[in-house]
Parts: sequence; C-alpha cells; structure tokens
Amino acid sequence: MNINLINNYVGPTKGYHWVESWLFSTNCQNMSILYGMFSLFSGLVGLSLSVLMRIELSSPNPQMLMHNGQLWNVLMTAHALFMVFYLVMPMTMGALANYLVPLQMGSNDTAFPRMNNLAFVVLLPSMLFAVLSCLIDEGPGSGWTLYPPLTSLQSHSGSSMDMAMFALHLSGLSSIFGAINLMVTIINMRANGMDYSKLPLFVWSVLMTAVLMMLALPVLAAGLTMLLMDRNFNTSFFVVSGGGDPLLYEHIFYKNPVLILIWLTSGMYTILTLNNLKTRSYLINKLIHPSDMVGTYKKENNISFIKSNMNLDSFYLEYNKYYNKKPSSEFLEWFIGFFEGNGEFINYKNKRVSLCMFQKEKEMLFFIKQNLSMGNIQYYSKKKNMYQLIMSKQTDLIILANLFNGNITLPMKLTKFQMFLSNLNMNLIKQNLSIINFISHCRLPSLNDYWLSGLTDANGYFSMYFFNDFKYSIQYLMSQKYDINKMILEYINFNLFNFEMNYVNSHKNNYELKINDIHNCNKLMSLYFDNFPLFSKKLENYNKWKYITNQIEKKNHLDKIKRMELIKMSKLIKDPRGPGGNIPRS
Repeated sequence: MNINLINNYVGPTKGYHWVESWLFSTNCQNMSILYGMFSLFSGLVGLSLSVLMRIELSSPNPQMLMHNGQLWNVLMTAHALFMVFYLVMPMTMGALANYLVPLQMGSNDTAFPRMNNLAFVVLLPSMLFAVLSCLIDEGPGSGWTLYPPLTSLQSHSGSSMDMAMFALHLSGLSSIFGAINLMVTIINMRANGMDYSKLPLFVWSVLMTAVLMMLALPVLAAGLTMLLMDRNFNTSFFVVSGGGDPLLYEHIFYKNPVLILIWLTSGMYTILTLNNLKTRSYLINKLIHPSDMVGTYKKENNISFIKSNMNLDSFYLEYNKYYNKKPSSEFLEWFIGFFEGNGEFINYKNKRVSLCMFQKEKEMLFFIKQNLSMGNIQYYSKKKNMYQLIMSKQTDLIILANLFNGNITLPMKLTKFQMFLSNLNMNLIKQNLSIINFISHCRLPSLNDYWLSGLTDANGYFSMYFFNDFKYSIQYLMSQKYDINKMILEYINFNLFNFEMNYVNSHKNNYELKINDIHNCNKLMSLYFDNFPLFSKKLENYNKWKYITNQIEKKNHLDKIKRMELIKMSKLIKDPRGPGGNIPRS
C-alpha cells in the first residue's frame, strides 16, 4: 500500500485506517500525542515493576520472588530502563518539545517532519526488545547502567543481555533523530524578529539538551557496541583478563545520561516553577541572555526594562507586503508614543480584536490614517463629541502588532498588548498562519527618538501664567494613570533630564510629572523638543511657550509693556483638554 506522508495535518487522514493515519503522521502535534501515549504506557509498565519490588520489600520474609536474586535484579533493571529511556526521554524531548517548541517559536511544524515520525517509530521495536529481554533466558540483571563485568558472558551468557543492548541502541538512535530535528527547528525556523535573546526558557532548555544528546549518545552507542563485541566477537575492551578496563565503560556511560537528565529536569523544573508561581514571562530574557541587554534592568511588578533603539524592521517587512508607500521612521516613533497615550487595544468576547484611537478633532485621526494608509474614522459619541479611528482588518492588525511588539514603553500598555496579541495569535492559529511571538519587556524612554514627542502630543501640555506682580508660573506637565506607569515618569524626570527639583504627584491613581523651573524648562527644550518637534497643533503652543521662556530669561517680563504682550501670548496657549488642542500642525 502506498502511504502518503502528509505534513501539517491534525487528526486522522481520510482514506486510511485510523491506526495508519496516526502512525504515519508527520504533524508535530500528532507526534506529541503519540509520544505522550507511548510515555504513559511505558510509565505504567515501569510503575507495575516498581509495585512488585515494593511488595517484595514490604516484609523481611520472601513475598513473591522466593529468594530469587536474579529476578530481583531483572525487575530493578527493567524498571530503570523503562522509566529513564521510555518515560522521561520521550515525554520531555518527544511529547513536550514537539508540542511547545514550534508553538513558542511561531513555527508551523518542525524542520524534518518525516525524521520526527521515524524517531517515534524506532522507539516501538526498541521497547519491544526491552520487554523481550526480560522474558527470555535469565533476563538482564546487570542494573540499568549495564556495567561490566555484570554484562559479560561470565555473568549473563544468554541472549537477553544482547537484546537489552540492542534496545538501548535503538532508543539512542531515536533520541539522535529527535535532537537533530529540534536543533535545526530552533536554529532555522524562529519567527520573524525572534533572535536567541528572545527565545523562551523552555526552548533554550530543549536546545541545550539536544546539543548534549548529540554529543553524548554517539559515545554511549560506541560503549554499547564495545560491550556487544566483547560478548560476541571475543574482544577485550572491558575484560580484565584480556587487558581491558571495566572502568572505561563507567566513564563512557555514566556521565552522558546523567548530564542529559540533569539538564532536562532542571529546565523543566524552572519552567514549571515560573508557571506555578504565576510569574510573568517578562523574566525570561533576564534568565537567558542578560549580556545582550543594553543598560540595566529595573524591576517593578516583575516587568523588565531595557535600553534599546526602536526596531521597525519587522513592521516594514509586513507593511511592504500590502502597501507601497512606507511611513517614515520619525512618524512611526511618534505614533507609538501617541498611541500609548491615546490609543486602546480592544479585545472582544468572541476573541476578535481591534485598535482604536479617540479624539475630539478628527483632523488628527485623518493625519494618522493618511500616514498609515489603514483604518476607518467614525463618529463615536454625541455627548462627548468624539471621533474614533478604528483598525480591525486582520492584515492591518498583524502589521501594527509587529510595530508595537518590543517597542512599547508604558508597562500598563504592554500588559494590554499582551492580551491583544494572545487573542490575535489564537485567530492566526485557527487559520494556520504564523503567530507573532510576544517580546516581553518595556523599552525605556530615550532622547534619540520621537516617542516622548508622541506621548506629549497625547498626554502632555505646556502652560504659562502671570500673576499681578512680577511673578510667573511656567510648567510642562505629563500625566499618566496607574501606579505601574509611575516609574516611567520618574525615569523621564531623573534619568533622562537629571531634574532634581521636580516631582511626580498623585491623585486617585493619576500621576502627573511637573517641570516648573525655568532652568529645567530650558533644559527640556534644548535636549529634546528642539530636536524632536511635536506633530500636532501643540507645536504652536510649544513655540509660544518657548518664546515666553526666553523672554523671561532675558528679564523682559519686568518691563510693563513687554509684560502685557507676554500675558496676551500666554493666554493663546490652548489647553489641550479643550477644543483645538490636538489637531495636526499645518
């Protein structure tokens, strides 16, 4: 019968018996289920052997074995072989790795699906040999490590020991196939924009284990081959009377499986511990590649912060597939900041998602739509006289998700983006499309891009007041909700500009950064806003504010005539919370 091995299918294949459709499957999810069923069966066999040993040990008198020490050794050997080589290895590197590695990396399948199937198929005769070795002759009573001289002809002259060695040979071959498949998958089939520093911890654990298996299993196979040659071809690799060294096998066998098992269990323990403690995945980069992170981490609510430039490559890669006119990098940097201050990730109950921005003046929304070439503008509320720009087309959402992924600064917005991306990825999985891997860190603000300019256009404003005497009040204000975002305002104040006299005050979970000293305001202008101007009509407010600040610094506000002119100009600085504050500059 000609059986077609079909890639990327889930469930039985039409036209074949259900056994064939599963046994000949090359889909990684199907293979993970098969590995899981195989491991469960092997675990039950090993458990039953353990129960027999426990029953025998339950009393000082003989229970079932009747002083048969060889049978006890066979039970112990078989129990260990089934637990180590047919439960732990297939469950971790077979079931869990096949299911989670492509899913966490955004890959459709593994690199070599047929090799994946072959690795499982080889396990079946391997376990058959292991079972038969316990049922013929006196059985393998050497212990699971198969140390000589217990494996020599003098100790076990029958074919049961040879069959146990062949079982381990086939098990090692299966593990080598699986290791090659997983290594190539992790190296070559990561999602766009996912470098090694962004790999989840479990994927790193699988990769390192696969490397160890590739280094250790051929050596183990060589040791088993030398044992077989000692038993069947009269060589003396481990026979003392022929000049051999039994300790050589200990060095060959013992260190290799122990290293593999330690790495497997430590990696799985770390993953399960993080999940059970409900620790967010933001810690993964710190555990994997701290040397790749520029600057230092600042931890608040288990969120990591890094210093880095905005990465727009994945956005442009997706954008060029559907649109010809590319938005400038300056606009994109500004748009990310503006959206963080004035945009929302919308998650519907039916798992649909969209992006929305709300403004009283639709000119600003038209400006954004014109640059991005996406979205629809609708009248949102008559009471509040609000317009909304909504983007719900799936291709547009994928493009914008690639824009925001890894470039978000505000922690609360990152949390909402994670929920948004999770629902978007669920929709992509249902359509057999590649998912977008979530980049789980916040990017610290910088003086080298337009992000702060965009956030100022959304949530910041400039104010100037004159009092009856010659006193005045000059301020730059930036407001944010939620305590989790307070750290960003403090970072802007103390780290970006090195302001000492300003503060972040709070009122009912609203935090406001006030910069109100003329020296600090001049520093704010010279270090940032003169180099990265605003995009909205607030630029006119800023220019008036800057002019008045310069006049005050020159002491012109002490002149009555000039003071009146400055007072008139200060009244022209519009409050952005009123009409006319947020429309694009001409």
